[in-house]
Amino acid sequence: MILLITNSTHRNEVAGALEKALAEEVTIATDVRKAREKLADQSFTAAVVDESLMYSNPADYDKLLERADSTVPLAVNFGACSAERAAREVLHAVQRAQRERLLARQAVRWELRGELCSDITGLMVCMQQALALPSLPEAVQGQLRSACMLAESLKSRLDKQV
Repeated sequence: MILLITNSTHRNEVAGALEKALAEEVTIATDVRKAREKLADQSFTAAVVDESLMYSNPADYDKLLERADSTVPLAVNFGACSAERAAREVLHAVQRAQRERLLARQAVRWELRGELCSDITGLMVCMQQALALPSLPEAVQGQLRSACMLAESLKSRLDKQV
């Protein structure tokens, strides 16, 4: 869902262009305070703010951004561009944000995978060193071998997810 924040007389035209370009429902707020209330109640893909409203009360706009969470904020000058151009700008901003989130998730996944592989390798080395001890009871050796096999299996599964 897209939140359109404007008091422009062309807001319905802009809302229609946004719905067409993004294939998402558009909710209209005619001022920043109403938009903040809507952001508190619902989740939005993007919040498209008319620049004239943004500059008329910067403090309210800052409060809006604080509430935005994962909503993509975008300021558009509706006086200087058509509804279709505004819709294209919003579409590109949403696509950029989606790509950035995907890349961030991939980076976190790689980092976690690296940390887990390192920890598993450390466990395997410790267990192999313990298995090399001459006075280790047979039952303990069996448990350590089982733990080693589980660790190797985990490491193998992590390696396959590359």
